[in-house]
Amino acid sequence: MLEMVFLAAFAIAAATIGWTYFLALICIGLDPQLTPLQKFGQLLVVMLLPLVGPVLVLYIVNTHSPEVIARFYIPWPFARIVRGK
Repeated sequence: MLEMVFLAAFAIAAATIGWTYFLALICIGLDPQLTPLQKFGQLLVVMLLPLVGPVLVLYIVNTHSPEVIARFYIPWPFARIVRGK
């Protein structure tokens, strides 16, 4: 029974982290104000900094292009950081 609880907690955590990575990659692609070099740099940040990279990129996108990120759901643990509240 305890293994099932750990497995469920791991699945929820993995889904939350995976969604945050996916959302960061989508927002980088949809941001019309970024040059190709900036997009490449932000992709490197997302891929090289686990957990911090996607949240940092989402925060940056939210500060200069909030319309790009407004239509997506940001998971609970990261929403306050990304939205700056």
